[in-house]
Amino acid sequence: GTEGIRFMGYTLYDPLVAWDLSSATEPAKLVPGLATKWAQDPADPTKWIFELRQGVKFHDGSDFNADAVIFTLERALNDKSPAFDRLGRSVWPLVGYRKIDDYKVELQTNGVNTLMPSLLNRVPIASPANFEKVGRDWQAYRKSPSGTGPWKMKAWTPRERAELERNTGYWNKDRIPKSERLVLLPIPEPATRTAALRS
Repeated sequence: GTEGIRFMGYTLYDPLVAWDLSSATEPAKLVPGLATKWAQDPADPTKWIFELRQGVKFHDGSDFNADAVIFTLERALNDKSPAFDRLGRSVWPLVGYRKIDDYKVELQTNGVNTLMPSLLNRVPIASPANFEKVGRDWQAYRKSPSGTGPWKMKAWTPRERAELERNTGYWNKDRIPKSERLVLLPIPEPATRTAALRS
């Protein structure tokens, strides 16, 4: 859900399109993430063309490119794909997608949909190379994730803690973490969480 995306999604991964959350007084606006620009196809407004950021590496050292975008969409939408994951998010207005070249993809919606870029903010791009490395097993992937985000997973104990380390090679120099380490403690029970905060 949303808390999971905020807790681990935006720390380890990047979406194609991001929200600018740098202001506490201005409404957030869409900004480039792993896509540098996007536009509807003038000949067919159900199709969106996304140009992808070059020179970005996943935490496992593999390259981010159009294949990674298609892989991530296959995970969510194609139940015939080896990458399909029933826990993956579906991108509800999306009915088609294709690679145009290594750094350009086309996404098609089920009718004209001007909200498409904002919906992609909740689709973190995963590493196809890491999926292969862990034996095409999403449970194994979750224990050893590989995104392009500002933090890398160092250690993880389910339902207890996640220890992350700064991604010094992060593509967005303005968002490289200032801390070397981040420890996330999921504490769903309110009284326990309050006691932990007070102590």
